[in-house]
Amino acid sequence: MERKIALLTGASKGIGFATAQALAKRGYDLIINSRNTSDSVTKLQNLGINVEGVDGSLGDSATISALVTKVKEKNHIDAILLNHGGPPIKPFMDVSDSEWEAYAKIMLHGPLSLLRGLTPMMQKQNSGKVVAITSFTVKSPYQGIILSNSLRAALV
Repeated sequence: MERKIALLTGASKGIGFATAQALAKRGYDLIINSRNTSDSVTKLQNLGINVEGVDGSLGDSATISALVTKVKEKNHIDAILLNHGGPPIKPFMDVSDSEWEAYAKIMLHGPLSLLRGLTPMMQKQNSGKVVAITSFTVKSPYQGIILSNSLRAALV
């Protein structure tokens, strides 16, 4: 039987890393992503977990291509966790156009591109689960964090 495969973005620490550990305990092999996966890959391998890392930002199309290619090498995908760090805390008028563009790539365009790249595989398999980690601010926007409020809501 094929081992289950999970792809996790933003998995170098925090909830992404904890989710990687939990999925590994349930028998998943892992592909993890963050800007720098080396320490996380080493920690997980030291626990006996089968894991591969793909370094890079979700805002970079080369990273998205590398992740899709890595999954396609496995010939299937069972679970995807879309996770990333938060944007800077700033009120609307303090956010520059370049910040809007950069964080829209990381928090919206990148995850959607990744899903578009992997959805045909999940459709062909007739299976696969996707979880996007966002924030309570999707339902109850919080004052002063316009980037997080708007871009997290757009993803869901």
